[in-house]
Amino acid sequence: MHKPQKSEIEQQIFFRKSYDKFLQAKDAAGEINFYYRIANTTICLKFAGNELVPFLTPALEHLRLTGEPLPDLTICIWDSDSTHVEMIPPPCTKDCFTDRGDIWGFNSRRMKAAFHWIECSVNLMDLEKNTGFFWVQSARTLPYWVLASPLRTLIHWWMEKNGCQLLHAAAVGTENGAVLITGKGGVGKSTAALSCLQSDLFYLADDYVIARLEPAPAVVSLYSTAKLNADHVANFPDLSGLINNTEKLNQEKAVIFLHPELSRKIVLEMPLRAIVTPQIVDRPDSLTKSVSRWDIQRAMSFTTMSQLPYVGRHTHDYISRLASSLPHYILEVGKDFSGIPAAISGLLSSMDTAPPVNDIEPWSSRGIEERPLVSVIIPVFNGEHFIREAVENVLSQKYPALEIIIINDGSTDGTEEVIRQLPADVRYFTQQNSGPAAARNKGIRDASGEFITFLDADDLWPENNLNIMVDEMLKNPGMDVIRGYAQLMEFNKTSGCYEYIGNPLESFPHYIGAAIYRKSAFEKVGLFDSMLRFGEDADWYLRAGELNLNIKRLEETSLFVRRHGGNMTEGRNMLELNVMKVFKKSLERRRKQEQASTLKPLVSVIIPVFNTEKYLGEAIQSVLSQSYKPLELIIVDDGSTDNTAKIAESFGSLVRYHYQENAGPGAARNQGIKMAKGDFFAFLDADDLWMEDKMKLQWTAFEEDPRLDMAFGHIQQFHTPELPQAQKDRTRIPVEIMPGHHAGLMLIKKEAFLRTGLFKEELRVGEFIDWYARAAELNLKSIMLPDVLMKRRIHTTNLGINQRDQRSGYVHALKAALDRRRAGE
Repeated sequence: MHKPQKSEIEQQIFFRKSYDKFLQAKDAAGEINFYYRIANTTICLKFAGNELVPFLTPALEHLRLTGEPLPDLTICIWDSDSTHVEMIPPPCTKDCFTDRGDIWGFNSRRMKAAFHWIECSVNLMDLEKNTGFFWVQSARTLPYWVLASPLRTLIHWWMEKNGCQLLHAAAVGTENGAVLITGKGGVGKSTAALSCLQSDLFYLADDYVIARLEPAPAVVSLYSTAKLNADHVANFPDLSGLINNTEKLNQEKAVIFLHPELSRKIVLEMPLRAIVTPQIVDRPDSLTKSVSRWDIQRAMSFTTMSQLPYVGRHTHDYISRLASSLPHYILEVGKDFSGIPAAISGLLSSMDTAPPVNDIEPWSSRGIEERPLVSVIIPVFNGEHFIREAVENVLSQKYPALEIIIINDGSTDGTEEVIRQLPADVRYFTQQNSGPAAARNKGIRDASGEFITFLDADDLWPENNLNIMVDEMLKNPGMDVIRGYAQLMEFNKTSGCYEYIGNPLESFPHYIGAAIYRKSAFEKVGLFDSMLRFGEDADWYLRAGELNLNIKRLEETSLFVRRHGGNMTEGRNMLELNVMKVFKKSLERRRKQEQASTLKPLVSVIIPVFNTEKYLGEAIQSVLSQSYKPLELIIVDDGSTDNTAKIAESFGSLVRYHYQENAGPGAARNQGIKMAKGDFFAFLDADDLWMEDKMKLQWTAFEEDPRLDMAFGHIQQFHTPELPQAQKDRTRIPVEIMPGHHAGLMLIKKEAFLRTGLFKEELRVGEFIDWYARAAELNLKSIMLPDVLMKRRIHTTNLGINQRDQRSGYVHALKAALDRRRAGE
């Protein structure tokens, strides 16, 4: 993404004009100052009026100072609604704003600027004058996570200046020191931290914590809050009285304010002894075990760097040094949360007597003969300044079973001479200039490896990337491709170095070098289209998606893409980059596929899932094995805390996976409807199964009677084998096979569904009964097929069985139907 760069003067002018607006707001509403001690620095929050005070100060209250000390940093804060002073217009167009908050074109080392979409806030900082700035239009637009971790972006920048690093992590400890708990959302950080909070361990953070490397690793408390999925609140009854958003738990995470009630439990700073990443396991007890620092570093780096504006190589290097300086472990989180504190306490107490092994590497236990051969294909055209570094980067991966193939695509500079002097054995081919696609294809044809990777001559891989990607392939034998994200790097003429730009999550999704491929993937999809000089990567992945190739996306950076002014794509417009041509080719292929399938309409199948990892895989397989093929499968994860995401992602491009905060099955189904592209909708609960001809039989009914709006069938109920006999007796199946007006049996026209309306999200139970009553009132035409189309599993965690306290949903649905009928009489 290339945007005009703002000069240093332009960025300073924007800051000064914004500051002038703050002064006007302060004059209009008055000035209120609060002082805090954060990581050995004094910060003053200077508010224009008191409107934002109750939103931004409670989470920092445990760090508040008395009096009016001289601040090291002053953050000016105001809103327009209460002060009636409007913010100046943004100095850039809307497309310069990114999801993470970075503003393209604002690259000053002194002036920092970020815009956060959802809270609609502007964050500015002058690092030379030690002055920050926070503006929001209205306090009412602030989401719950801002209350839990206010001014996060500004504090992040300030900590960087002071040799510290804000991390997306939790931290707890004992008198022996603290552990950092890191990993992506949903892995159990909050569960582990809050379990320790309810024990005799000390607490520093649940979601964001400050790390310091010098003079020794340490962690520093920042926020006296915690966030928790609403469905987990029952696991921590002692904290329920400290939740400040109880009325919104059907929409948000619970925000828990620990100060002042639990201030005695909060420690402001502790020496850091270890880093752990949680992993939920299917057993009662919790324990720790050593793990590769690469697992820890990847977990900590990606989750932090995808959230904080203007992180860069310096951030990655800081996290790498932190991970290298400490032992690292997996914290296996058992079902009995009371065992978590003991596991962490035991780890910390044993570290002095049993020094940890710091360099456990998953690949080190295998001999060279056990590592599969990987062919690395490097196409190069006039890359004399890059090719040696690219090969050295491959060799630095220290992968033992390697084949390097270089294809010189008709270079006219000194590329060939550099290649012939390389300090490594390579397979070298030359060809007339035909483009990168043709060069890669030549390499694929000559590759000997079971796995294939690609690296453009001017790109680089992160440290140990090749070992990590191969291990992922070995752990996922059903995957054809495993890929990560690309981090863009731009050459800074002033510093003479490449610097990170942008967020990997927002980079171009189809970088070929960010993945590892089974050679068989190219037998299924075909080679790259050599007629395309540009866009061949997007074209190949579109074809792979159309063939439902199994592709897994890793949440980590697996490629560094260097922008240096001489890239082939530099300055090209969309037409030159073949964007429209690639799209047109994909459209033509889809049309042919539709004609080949006798123009059967697309059916969107929606599976809402919440903590049903044990059964989800079978449910997905029952959809994918349908004899009726024009299907798209959408998995809506309603805030699961188990391995649901891993199971869904293991099916690669065969499914579309979406995660949301827990809001109930109605909300999950509605989200699936919003994502759906089909002309028909079908639903399946994650613990139920379709019969193989379910869709075929229902579609036949629609063909025979085009006036139909929806079709149902018979249902077969069965006890899952592991269900205890006592539970079977309590949930006795009165009729094994019966006709079912059940969401999982319904196939419905999109138009008919939308005419009836979405599911009522406030009903956690009975949402389909309510919907079906509304459909009946509209006289939608339906058919009950005599065939058994679905098997309904009865087990220990059926929502309708276990949430008996929410059976009012059924009553509400029936009452609403009666009320509508009475209103119509």
